[in-house]
Amino acid sequence: MDSPLRWAFLFGGNMSPEHYVYVDGLVIPLLAGLEISQTYAVVDGGSSIFRARSGTARKQTNWTKLKTTISGSGWMPAGLAQLDQSIPHELDCIVPRVIASASRMIAIPSYRLDISLCGHAVVGGELVPADVSVSGGVVTISEVVGAQQYQLTYWPRLMGFVTASSSGNPMAASWGWELVFEEK
Repeated sequence: MDSPLRWAFLFGGNMSPEHYVYVDGLVIPLLAGLEISQTYAVVDGGSSIFRARSGTARKQTNWTKLKTTISGSGWMPAGLAQLDQSIPHELDCIVPRVIASASRMIAIPSYRLDISLCGHAVVGGELVPADVSVSGGVVTISEVVGAQQYQLTYWPRLMGFVTASSSGNPMAASWGWELVFEEK
C-alpha cells in the first residue's frame, strides 16, 4: 500500500498538508491515514456496445464520469461520521493522475489548486521535467527538443456523492475507513 509519507518522498520534500485527503475542506489526519490507497475507474452505465447484424461491435457513449475508492488505516478514526451521504461533496484526491498527449496543450479536468501541476516531456523513453502554464482550463507544457510526447500530472478535485464506511480494533489501536466516490 502507498502511504502519504511515500508520496511525499516520491514527489520531493517533507510531508506537507497538500498531500492529504480532504472532503469538503476537512482533512483526514495523518494518524488516521498512515496507509492510504486510491483507485480510479469509470462509472458503469455511460456506454454500451451494440452489435450489427454482421456481428460488428459499435460502442455508444452517452456520458463518462469518474469513480474513485480511497481506503486507509491508521491509529485513530478518520472522522467521517459527519458526512451527509445524501448530498454532493468535494473530494481532494491524494493519488495523482497523468494525461499523456502528443500535443503540448492538454485540457485539464478539475484539479487541486494547492498542489502544483507537473509537466514532463518523454525523450528517448525518459521523463524530462518541463514548465507548465494554465489558461482557461488548458495546460501548455513548455517545448522540449526531441520530445515524442508530453505528460501532465495533476491531483483531481472531484464533486459528487460519497459512501463512507469505517471499522476499528481498539485493542490493537487500529482503525480503517473507505470512501467510495462517484462524480455527479
